[in-house]
Amino acid sequence: MKKSLSISSANLLYLITMLLVILVGSILQMLNLSLGLIATELFLILLPAILFILVRKVPMKEGLRLNRISLPVALVSFFMGICTYLFSVLIELAMANLTGLPSVDLSQSTLPQGVWQSAFYFIGIAICAPICEEVLFRGVIQGSYEARKSAAFAITVPAVMFAFYHFRLSGLPGLLPVAFLLGYVAWRSRSIVGTILIHFGMNAAAATVSILSFSGSQLPGMLFDSMWISLAGFIVALGLLFLFIRIQPKPETVEQVIDPQSSWFKKYWSLIVAGILYAAIVGATLAAQLSGQTASKTLTFSKPSLDQAVESRYQAVDPAGSPAGEMDCLLTPEGETLTLHCSETIHAFEVQKGSSYYKETGHTAQLDIVWEASKFTVLQYHYERQYANEMSYSSDLSDGYLTTTRSDSSTATEVPDGALFDYEWLWRVNDLEVSNSLFFKPQFVNLARWDDALQESVPVVTEEVLHVQGEETLDLPAGNLKAWKVSMANQTVWYASDKEKAPRPVKFDDGMIVYSLMDD
Repeated sequence: MKKSLSISSANLLYLITMLLVILVGSILQMLNLSLGLIATELFLILLPAILFILVRKVPMKEGLRLNRISLPVALVSFFMGICTYLFSVLIELAMANLTGLPSVDLSQSTLPQGVWQSAFYFIGIAICAPICEEVLFRGVIQGSYEARKSAAFAITVPAVMFAFYHFRLSGLPGLLPVAFLLGYVAWRSRSIVGTILIHFGMNAAAATVSILSFSGSQLPGMLFDSMWISLAGFIVALGLLFLFIRIQPKPETVEQVIDPQSSWFKKYWSLIVAGILYAAIVGATLAAQLSGQTASKTLTFSKPSLDQAVESRYQAVDPAGSPAGEMDCLLTPEGETLTLHCSETIHAFEVQKGSSYYKETGHTAQLDIVWEASKFTVLQYHYERQYANEMSYSSDLSDGYLTTTRSDSSTATEVPDGALFDYEWLWRVNDLEVSNSLFFKPQFVNLARWDDALQESVPVVTEEVLHVQGEETLDLPAGNLKAWKVSMANQTVWYASDKEKAPRPVKFDDGMIVYSLMDD
């Protein structure tokens, strides 16, 4: 009897389970994330692997590599998994910052709610996934490759297959070192018991952090704001890997299985199809994220943690980088409300930059906003602008309508609940809850968008993609600050990573004028 599947059979099994996860698992998880995860692992990943072993008459213990390991190796494997999580998640966060794309994009509506759903989520992620995925990848698939190929080849190909199986783009660099670690441990121990324990340690830590995050705990943020914790995890994981190598003897060389002659294409066509599927799905997901098709239309804000007024002064520069004026703002907590008053003076300028031409006649403007502090909803909104050529307009919110008054006309625009306002949104988004998504699609009230038919600028409400992007270091008049970036409607705003240092926008680009925080 065969002791492992052939490579062509192992690759075919990989493709079949991938299709099952895409076509059936995705539906199950949309219906109920927690129970869908459990069903996906048990019936779409584990069951096909066992059926393949039974149909091809491969002994279960040998085909799945269910060999014993020593207690010290088991303990080292488990703790190595926890430490590996600490630095692998740092890679994922770094990639999310670099690309502005989430490693895993889950909508708020699918997240587990309550004790039972959270418990099932933990079971699916921390127990079912390690067992089922290790059986498939390090048991059946890697066992097949090890019996016929070199150790390096047998570790590398299943590791890449495992990373692609999760259909991540920005999360791929974080998955690859984990996949190679699991492959190496399975090869050296000739068992999946150790890799199940590593996988369990990683996923149990990840599930715990996720559940705490879903419930609003501040611990996940505190944990991963520290580079030292991730660095310590990396160092300890390396030490445990070295200890594993010392206590787990190198496996004996075994005679490789010689399968009947078959073409390269016959062996690996399944992986070619799987690669095309990966590229198509990841590409479609990326396009959907960037276009906002999968973005949440519901924005949730934390209550601003201000106990005293904050005054901010901003330097304004034109597209050529020359000084163009200043803006002063005062953000004041007043009991159950939060008020903002800003006034700015912008000088006239004309700038030719490449093929673009910018012209500003000069203006003064005043912004006054009152928010309900607990939910950060707009209660009052007033904006007025006076141009040097004596043209002017003002916009006021009243009873759900924004009334814009010009010298010769008045326009009333209905404002949807929860909409963001021009010049207001950059202050509110500083307290946007972004733990579960980096893309949103809110209603946006633009005070002055050009209308070709009317040949003038008019207020308009549109749906815009709001994209929370990565962290970068800014060189501002106020000094060097680490800041995270948000873009929407051709505008970009930066917020200090340390809110206590700067609990307001530190930089804002409205598409023509750039405002930068100055020394207080």
